[in-house]
Amino acid sequence: MRIEESAWLEISENHYHEMLEMLPPLHMTNSKFISSEPYRLNKNDENLYFVGREILGTFEARLMTVNDYKMV
Repeated sequence: MRIEESAWLEISENHYHEMLEMLPPLHMTNSKFISSEPYRLNKNDENLYFVGREILGTFEARLMTVNDYKMV
């Protein structure tokens, strides 16, 4: 499974919790979190972070910049 910047990808609850517990999140709410360590750079050389969210029992992930995360 390859998580990308362009779209949310459904992931397992287990994968969601693994990513959440790997490192302390940079930011977290009841329904989403952003990891504290960059995953890679985007085409504009901005850091991309793993973002996980849970909506009505469905778990999703996406790579985002910190600024994009703030707008979700």
